[in-house]
Amino acid sequence: MVFRRRGPHSSGPPGRDSRYHGVYFITLNVRRRARVLSVIRDGRALHTDAGNEVEQALVTVCARYRGVALDTWVIMPDHVHVVVKLGVDAEKGLHALIGMVKGLSARMINRLWDTEGRRFWQRGFDCGVVRTAEQLARVRQYVTQNPNRWPPT
Repeated sequence: MVFRRRGPHSSGPPGRDSRYHGVYFITLNVRRRARVLSVIRDGRALHTDAGNEVEQALVTVCARYRGVALDTWVIMPDHVHVVVKLGVDAEKGLHALIGMVKGLSARMINRLWDTEGRRFWQRGFDCGVVRTAEQLARVRQYVTQNPNRWPPT
C-alpha cells in the first residue's frame, strides 16, 4: 500500500528530501502509548483536552506555511494519524513540520497539566509516501475509519 518506515528516529522516506512535494501518511505516538488524547464512543474518537491541544497545534502549524495542506487526520487515544500534502512551493520540510507540531502540542499539554518540560511524544514518527490516487483513497478511509476498529474506552 504505502512505504512504511519504523524506528525511533524516522524522518521520512529514505533517500528522499523531506521537502519533496507529495502526499505523506504520518503516525505520531504518545510516549509509552498512554491513552490520553481521546476516548472511543460509538465508533468516534472524542477528544480530551490534550487531544484538542494536539488538533489545534496540527492545524496551526500546517496553516502557517505556504505549500502545506492538511488533508485528513484522526486523534486516537494513544496516537495520531495525519495525511499531509507538501506542494512544490512548500516552505518547510516534513521533518521540520512534524517537529513543530510535536513541540507546540507538548508545550500546550504540559501547560494544561502543569508538567512543564516533560516529554509527551514518542521519538520520531512513522511515515508513508502516498503515490497514487487509489492509495490516497485507501489511506483516507483507514484514517477516518480507525475509531471503528477500536473497542470503546
